[in-house]
Amino acid sequence: MHTDLKKMMEIKKIHGIVHPSETFFVVDSMIGQDIINSSKVFDEMFSLTGIVLTKMDGDSRGGCALSIKEITGKPIAFLGTGENVKSMEGFHPHKIVSRILGKEDISSLMDDIKKEFSINFQKNIFQKSQKNVYKFNLNDLLEQLNYISSADNIKRILERIPHVGYGLNKFTKDMDETFFKKMRAIIQSMTYEERSNPEIIKGSRKKRISFGSGTKIQEVNFLLKKFQEIKRIEKSLRKRKFLSS
Repeated sequence: MHTDLKKMMEIKKIHGIVHPSETFFVVDSMIGQDIINSSKVFDEMFSLTGIVLTKMDGDSRGGCALSIKEITGKPIAFLGTGENVKSMEGFHPHKIVSRILGKEDISSLMDDIKKEFSINFQKNIFQKSQKNVYKFNLNDLLEQLNYISSADNIKRILERIPHVGYGLNKFTKDMDETFFKKMRAIIQSMTYEERSNPEIIKGSRKKRISFGSGTKIQEVNFLLKKFQEIKRIEKSLRKRKFLSS
């Protein structure tokens, strides 16, 4: 589409018939600087009113945003961070600058977390997490798993936590619906005491949990190991006061 004049003219014809109130140039943020010339051509032909950057949930930091804004003089209206409408968000300059510099904006991260969890769940977990006497346990992990809308969403959020995201890549790369079903089945096969005090889960308990959940003992060990990682993250966030009611 970059230099295909025939297709450009077809779009221009449709544009002339529809007379849209807004004309956005949708940019794949993964392309990089190659998109600059295309944005200039599109702006000259269609008088763009704004820009939409997609695939911002990937490895791209969105550096092309500054170049396109400079070339076209048009505002960046939205960012696409997923594959559905809920993943569209308004553009905020300070957030994109933080991302380009490799410093994730905490307010943006918390906004995404709040979108993924229900209001009641936020109050329940976040308020408990602020109490020094509170101990994060497997009951809470199960509750979180039940509120997560999809594997992609949790991966996107976890990978953006400052100083933690990179280390979570191995943890999140194999996440899919089957993965979450197994995790839930394992936790649901535990007694309330075991969920509240995971440290008591040893050999015979692991064997019983494995049998009850239809999983392997290695998978039970994997869940317990990852639970400890998540617990450390939760503790770190609580200390930094990133969790708020």
